[in-house]
Formats: sequence, structure tokens, C-alpha cells
Amino acid sequence: TLVDADKFLISDSAASGAFKHVQKSNLPSGDLVKLVQAHSLSDVSVVNIDSIFSSIYSAYRVVGTFKTTNSNVDVRFRWRASSSDLSVSQYYGSGRGGYVNGSGAGATSFSEWGSSYATIALGLNNNNYNALQLDILLYPYNNTGAGNIGSINNASSLIFHNNYWKDASGERQEQVSGGYTYTQTTVADGFALYPTAGDWDGYNYAVFGYKG
Repeated sequence: TLVDADKFLISDSAASGAFKHVQKSNLPSGDLVKLVQAHSLSDVSVVNIDSIFSSIYSAYRVVGTFKTTNSNVDVRFRWRASSSDLSVSQYYGSGRGGYVNGSGAGATSFSEWGSSYATIALGLNNNNYNALQLDILLYPYNNTGAGNIGSINNASSLIFHNNYWKDASGERQEQVSGGYTYTQTTVADGFALYPTAGDWDGYNYAVFGYKG
């Protein structure tokens, strides 16, 4: 990982190719920064992403594809701190969306009120039509830096959108959007994604930070 004080050699064409150096802190940089990316086709029971949040960023974005080993399983999210799940029963939220199958289309929904986790997908099928595609915005509680907005937001929140093939009668294609709030003032440094049965059969994800 490069730091601001790192230097790069350059050949200055305006000075007969003389070698000079430029410091990283003087190079242009964007406000959306990729923090981590991972890919695996090995079975794991949970994807834990730890020690990734910092005071530099005000929000984070997770994009990824996840495939389960089992059918008819839910997918859950938990905040983490110091390599442990934050599982106090204060997750509040819901998901709403729609589905289509050979018989027509309809609505789908799920919710939690004071649960120890957030549900972000329900009843996945593990066929090869398509895995679970996720897009999640994370707003972890922070008491310092860019993420700190004081007493108006003493909670960790997430907004998600997904797309997946559901294991239901007749099977169906489903997409759901939703959001959750975790009303604890514990400063999270990461999060976990896990199926309710079996393992992740494979995954590919990236996490980005929005500079505040």
C-alpha cells in the first residue's frame, strides 16, 4: 500500500530526460478508492471483511457476486468490530421487491425488527442460472473523522440492492432493495456476509471507500 510520502522516479522531457522524483501526495487522486478485492472458488462458511473502515471515508460501497452450496437459504449481514460480529438484537429494516416466473409476476418482502442480523436475500437457489449479485452502501457509525456527524446519526446503516434466482415453488427470478439500521454506538471496522445453511461455493467482491 502506497503512502503519501512515497516517491516515483520520472524522466523530465523538458530537462533533457533528467531523472527527478514526484511524491505520491502531489499526484491526482479520486474520491472513490478501492480498498479490497477478493475472488475465490473454495467453500467458506462466511466472508469476513475486517479492519477496513477508517476516519478518512464517510461511506463505503460493496459490489459482488456470491454463490451458495445449498438451495433455499437466506443471506445475512452483520457489522463487525475487532474481528467479532456485532450481534446485539438491534437490527431494524426490510427488503421489498418483485419476482417473475413462468406463471406471472408478483411482489416479495421480508423484514426484521430487533433482530441480531440483517437479512439481505431470501431463499436462494444454488443453480447455475445466476448467483446472488449484490450492491450495498454502508454507513458505519463513527465518532471521528469524515463519518462523524454527531448526535444526528448514532447508528450504523446500510442500503442494498440485489438480484438472484429464488428456490420457490416453480422457481423464480427475484430482485430486492432495502435498508437496515443497527442502533448501537459501537464503532464497526468491518462486516460479515454469510448464508444460513451450507457455505459460499464461490465469490467475487470489491469494497470501495468514499472520501468525506
